[in-house]
Amino acid sequence: LIAFVNALSVDLHDNSIFVLDDFHRLADIAEILGYIDWLIENLPNHMHIIIATRHHLNFSNINQWRVKNKIFEISKEELTFNEAEIADLFDQQYGISLSKEDVNQLYTQTEGWAIGLQMIWQTIDRNPNITIRQVFEDNRLSRNVLFEYLADEFVDGLETEIQEFLLYTSILSKLD
Repeated sequence: LIAFVNALSVDLHDNSIFVLDDFHRLADIAEILGYIDWLIENLPNHMHIIIATRHHLNFSNINQWRVKNKIFEISKEELTFNEAEIADLFDQQYGISLSKEDVNQLYTQTEGWAIGLQMIWQTIDRNPNITIRQVFEDNRLSRNVLFEYLADEFVDGLETEIQEFLLYTSILSKLD
């Protein structure tokens, strides 16, 4: 790690970003937290680190970083839609006026996550005579949209061997 930081200091002169994605998979390992804590403390000024995680992090220096304004945290609240924003999204972007009850149900069911809201809209767009309540009552409709999303965004990007494995094992109701 020391050699890595030294190399960054010597070889990188422009602002740079180092990204650690899915860090929640490692956040329970104290040794890794210690290494990353040290790395953050010793990065050159032109180097910035982004840690994407689904859980709050417990770095030993995190409170110092907050006090010194050396950390910028983006939480679920900044990434999700509130009820007013959901109403505006459906009205202004999708051309669908929603009742307060529909907005509340959307917020409750999707927790305001954009992908969930878009999947609901796509289901309604493909089935114009359906209501939001019916979408939630018939999970098959939203599951079809989810399947298409996963196929386009996830499965198509996998290696052929893995796609074939998934295809061969997908007929099982349970894989142990």
